[in-house]
Order: sequence, then C-alpha cells, then structure tokens
Amino acid sequence: MNRYTEEMKLWLFDLAHGDLKRSDIITGFIKHYVLHDCTLQDVKRDMVFHTNYGQDGLVMALDSLTAALESLTSEENSRERIKTVEEFEELNQKDIEKQYDKMKYCVLYRYPSQSKRLMATARSLEASRRVTRKSGKRKNRTRF
Repeated sequence: MNRYTEEMKLWLFDLAHGDLKRSDIITGFIKHYVLHDCTLQDVKRDMVFHTNYGQDGLVMALDSLTAALESLTSEENSRERIKTVEEFEELNQKDIEKQYDKMKYCVLYRYPSQSKRLMATARSLEASRRVTRKSGKRKNRTRF
C-alpha cells in the first residue's frame, strides 16, 4: 500500500497552510501516519523532504498538529472524574451486599446442614462492617 497518495499530499498542504479543523487534523494524522506506524517525526520529515512549503509551513503544521493532539488528550482527562471516598465506600458496600447474597444462596441451597452457623457468621460480618463504617474505624470485630 502506497503511503504517499494524493489525499495525503492535500492533507499536508492544508496542514501547512492552517486550513484544517482540529478533527480533520487528527483524522488525517491517524489515517496517513498512525496506521502506517509513523510518528510526528515522520510528518516533519515528509514536510521537509517531500514538499516545498518552507520553514513557516513546517512550523505551522507541527504546531497545529501538536495542539490538536494535546487538546484531544486534555478532553479525555477532563471527562474522567475522580471518585470521592463516599462513592468508593458506596461501591464497596454494594460489592459486600452482592457477596452476602451469594453466600446466603450458597448456604441455604447447597449446604443446608450448616446453614445456621454460616448465616450467623455472615450476619456478624455484615454487622461489624456496618459498625466500623459508621464509626470510621477499621477494626475486624468478627469472631469465627
């Protein structure tokens, strides 16, 4: 597959003259360089050796390409949100409840002879976690 197509040459021309939107810059870079295992240095090399746009075109092209890629990464980072301690504890509590339900099912239906002892252990474990969560202390008060 020939990488130096007319479409790539037009993309380089528009990049060097500042005629592309940010989305077109990123799309063209991925299409003409990333998919061919090339980097920003390959863009620079192609601008220097395969075009006659000069130093100004080269600087404009690399600046706009770098700015487009940086804006893309900053948008992804702003979309992520950091979970607070309360959200983390809420997710942890949901996970504990799921495990409790699985244990309850297992005890009641698979091991009915030991169900009373295992259910008591599960309830005491759940109660101790609720107490430690409310008090803010992390002590294991469960006896086996």
